Amino acid sequence: MGAQQKVSILGCGWLGFPLGQKLLRDGFHVNGSSTSASKLAKLNKVGIRAYPLEYHPDKKPDPLDFFNADILFLNIPFSRQMKDPHVFLQQIEAIIQDVQKGTIKFVIFASSTAVYDESMGGVREDTPLALKTDRQTVLHQTEDRLRQAKTFETTIIRFGGLVGPDRPVGKFMAGKKNVMGAQQRVNLIHQEDCLEIISQIIKKNIQGEILNAVCDEHPTREHLYTQAARRLNLPPPTFLAGQKKFASKIVSNARLKERLGYSFLRPDPMGFMDG
Repeated sequence: MGAQQKVSILGCGWLGFPLGQKLLRDGFHVNGSSTSASKLAKLNKVGIRAYPLEYHPDKKPDPLDFFNADILFLNIPFSRQMKDPHVFLQQIEAIIQDVQKGTIKFVIFASSTAVYDESMGGVREDTPLALKTDRQTVLHQTEDRLRQAKTFETTIIRFGGLVGPDRPVGKFMAGKKNVMGAQQRVNLIHQEDCLEIISQIIKKNIQGEILNAVCDEHPTREHLYTQAARRLNLPPPTFLAGQKKFASKIVSNARLKERLGYSFLRPDPMGFMDG
């Protein structure tokens, strides 16, 4: 990919902002969006051209030339507080309409391994989905809608649970009581690997893929969160004893590693306790 290409990042929060900084260092022109005035100023300060964009059913932004770029990293939050998950798909529909008015030919969508139900066990990207919740259904519909678009190619990254700066693994469950699913396996990924994976997909022009982005190891919830809380000198969670064995999904990252030739920088969540 050309070093002077322009990447637009829709959603410059915990992941999008450091991605923009990384792409700037790598020689790309970068646009970034936020709904916060203070974050917009922060983007401009580091050299990311900032745009105040917010998509929801009763508000249609004027994107100006945000979508006059080569690549879009689409990273808007699918909040669990969203009363109607279908609003998320409406947001994506509005974004697609604006993308098609611009010059973008490649969209990278930050999806989630939440599309896989825990009951599925070991899963790969081509494993038939068991859509048991509205959120899972909407997330899958969103992925399909983007992949079916005629004017641009899409790559879907199904990220596991995001861990890293300001999201220490030890705080996730510290002090919680009677937590279920002690033996369920975790599917996590560190911010460092997220940034490198997105960067490599852009540089290697990996279009038309669905890729699971989770690190190599899958410790149990009880083992990881107990040890991580203790490392931070926080009270460890307690897990319900004598539970029947819960189904546990284990997400495979084999396709991502093969397609990118990628080795994880932070392959084991037990190592996340060091930062």
